[in-house]
Amino acid sequence: MRTRMINKVCAIFSLMFIFSYVVFAGVSINGVVADLQTQQGIQGATVSIVGTNLSTTSLPDGSFTIQNVPRFSTGFQVKASKTGYVNTYTQIGNIWDSDAFGISFPALSTTIYNMMHTGGGVSHTLGKADIAGMVNGESNSGVVITAKYIDNNTNAGAIRYIGSNNLPSSSLTSTSENGMFLVYNVDPARPIVITGTKPGCIFSSCLVIGYPDSVTVGSIEQVEDFFTISGIAIWDDNPVSGVSVSIPGTGISTTSTIDGLFTLQMNPGQYGIMKLSKSGYVDTYQTGSLSEEEYKKNKNNDDEPEDFTILPQNIYNNILSSLGKVHIQGRGDIVGEIETPDGFVMDGVVVSVYDKDGVLVNPDKFYFDEEENPSLELNSTTSASEVLILNLEPGYYYIVCTKNGFEFGRCLVPVFANGITFAPTNISYPPIPGFMKEKWQDIPSKNVPKSAQKVEMLSFILNMMSVSDPSIGNIILDSVVVTSKGTGNISTSLSSAELYLDSDNNGTYKTKVSTGAISGNKITFSNINTEVGMGLNQKYLVAFNFNGSASIGQTFGVDILKNADISAHAKNSGLPVTCDGEEPILGNLMTIIEGNPPLKPQNFSPANGTTGVNPSSYTLQSSQFKPGSGNTAHKASEWVLWKDGESIETFTLYRIEDTINLTSIISPTPLEGLTKYWWQVRHQNGDNLWSDWSEPTCFVTSQDGINPPGKPTNQSPENDATNVELPVRLESSQFIPGSHTAHVASQWQVFRGETLIFDTKRDVNNLTSITVSGLSYNTQYLWRVRHQDQFGAWSQWSDFTNFTTKQGMKGDLNGDTQIDISDVILCLRMAISLDPVDIYLGDMNDDNNVDISDVILILRKAIGLE
Repeated sequence: MRTRMINKVCAIFSLMFIFSYVVFAGVSINGVVADLQTQQGIQGATVSIVGTNLSTTSLPDGSFTIQNVPRFSTGFQVKASKTGYVNTYTQIGNIWDSDAFGISFPALSTTIYNMMHTGGGVSHTLGKADIAGMVNGESNSGVVITAKYIDNNTNAGAIRYIGSNNLPSSSLTSTSENGMFLVYNVDPARPIVITGTKPGCIFSSCLVIGYPDSVTVGSIEQVEDFFTISGIAIWDDNPVSGVSVSIPGTGISTTSTIDGLFTLQMNPGQYGIMKLSKSGYVDTYQTGSLSEEEYKKNKNNDDEPEDFTILPQNIYNNILSSLGKVHIQGRGDIVGEIETPDGFVMDGVVVSVYDKDGVLVNPDKFYFDEEENPSLELNSTTSASEVLILNLEPGYYYIVCTKNGFEFGRCLVPVFANGITFAPTNISYPPIPGFMKEKWQDIPSKNVPKSAQKVEMLSFILNMMSVSDPSIGNIILDSVVVTSKGTGNISTSLSSAELYLDSDNNGTYKTKVSTGAISGNKITFSNINTEVGMGLNQKYLVAFNFNGSASIGQTFGVDILKNADISAHAKNSGLPVTCDGEEPILGNLMTIIEGNPPLKPQNFSPANGTTGVNPSSYTLQSSQFKPGSGNTAHKASEWVLWKDGESIETFTLYRIEDTINLTSIISPTPLEGLTKYWWQVRHQNGDNLWSDWSEPTCFVTSQDGINPPGKPTNQSPENDATNVELPVRLESSQFIPGSHTAHVASQWQVFRGETLIFDTKRDVNNLTSITVSGLSYNTQYLWRVRHQDQFGAWSQWSDFTNFTTKQGMKGDLNGDTQIDISDVILCLRMAISLDPVDIYLGDMNDDNNVDISDVILILRKAIGLE
């Protein structure tokens, strides 16, 4: 049974319930508070964001600016108040990802407010609310206004129109040239939708909420056309026919066909609600918004109708029963999903609920597990990113999300009696990357000796998801947890478990990134610290090294069961990134058999110390394969050759798992003349067991060998450069071919004094430039580089040059010249030993250590306390 209740809806009725990351990335709201009668700005008015603690005071000209307003806030209202004036509120609207300008408050003095009631012939009822509205467009006059409560579609208050003398009139039946109107004595806290009609014209709608003894201002405007919404009413991926689909408070409705299809024409608006209802199903409410410009943009892009979920009553009852709960008649529920701006999931988020007065309430609240079922045990979101909130009194609420101690912006969600509101999607800011786990190669079940090494157990890939902003960057993989299965005991049967990376993206896993810590049936690979991006470090392999203790016939396997088993953070911001993926990654079982590795081979030819070896025509020959007591098949050999003074890490030749050249290899690469080389070989048997490497032996070539590449030069930073930005980008001259024109690898080294602090060894990715992270501010470094060609020949090292890094600002750990939440997170990672410590920038209290006290000091700077 599918219990996932959220469907990702297109922008035509986007389910956007959005929150913002603290206040560091907020936008500004600018406007003017002016006296309605004099049109003069009002000084000293308090202007605030409803449901938050954000406020400011208007200047002498009435202008105001509220800063650090959470981006992408829906259900957004602004309030203006001052002694002698009636409290004034805006209609419900939205804040996107840029500053908002031109919010105007026509504040009514108490005297004018009383006159408005007298002129309209309607006395104010204490505790009731009023609405002051305007029609904007080419034709403001002759518009008939309708105001209806959205909870029951009944008329709200008494409507009066403002005449040409700017006074309300009980005799007018539509707007005059000024387009203004009033709605008297509406119920506070009951959302009202306002629409307008006039022959030959179409108008937007607006949603307003009244407050006791206050005025809410709202406006509608003339638009070109209705919005057309095409959708499919579904449950569990199956269409539902006969569903009544309506826009509450407007009279707009339709019914879904046998295929679940429906089409609605609706008035555009900043905030709207759509209702789905059918006998035997729970009334479902979708909230959303769309400007006319967004509709035009999406109209040409949406080829398929979107899915809208409606929940069967029996399924709803079963869900409540599984949670030990019952529905309270007359109450309503909320189902919400938390995602990033690009639609990526977020785990570890705690959801809080506040009522219309900003008071924290504690309803029954359940987070969904990774199988997408609401759970009694969870205290925050998983990668399912969903939450269920039960039995709220009808009305509207503010939802606040927190993660890692940081609070996100509040957003409004209406709740209806005996209904479920599918809350708009929570979207975090700043945006972070997203990635998904998937199985890569299916490693088949096989027999393995009890002493087998690097036995391939599970292969998986981390696929980056596309993002709207490329500057969001890549992720850093922190840890992977696998769960063992089978009849064997990994604690006693393994010498180690290792995680390998296919860094060359060629199907070979040569780079070991972590050795696992075994605890029970779990293996944790931590401190991986590899950057993952599109086509970069995506494929990984779990491998076992058996110690010979396993019993014959025992089986071993590993799975990645949960998205939470893979941990990562954003490279640029340091924020945690949640792994996504619909299914667990399941490996196959390997069965233990008796097995022994081949015997260690010997180097036969050239004999050790041989001189005069032809550099272009030579043969490396090992002893014959000797199986010992193990498998008698000679499956493969590996050959490695390196120049005297080098090492295997900077080899000239490395033939991996060569199944052709088993005991000899002829001139695998041409060599330099008059040069000493060392070489080794090892053999693999049919049980995938490798022998030990042969003892290294050497030979010296004769003259007339190949020419190595030309010596490179250090290009950037220039020698003696100062104030160099971090991270440092090193650039060499272009490759200078010797006997081969292909540039296949480079080696980069950085020194602090005489101490080598950075060495890439043989780097096949960064050939003529490299970005070096982890250097300190205000420090002098020396560096050099050399190039390798396709023949494996290394150039000479470039001459050393030096540079000095810039003077850094204490606390600015990411080097962006600002101290914000990203630096707090980076300092915290240093304090708990997840990242290398930068004493110069992170030691805020000069105690020669980076700990929680430094995290607190940077946090104080980030939020403006210091």
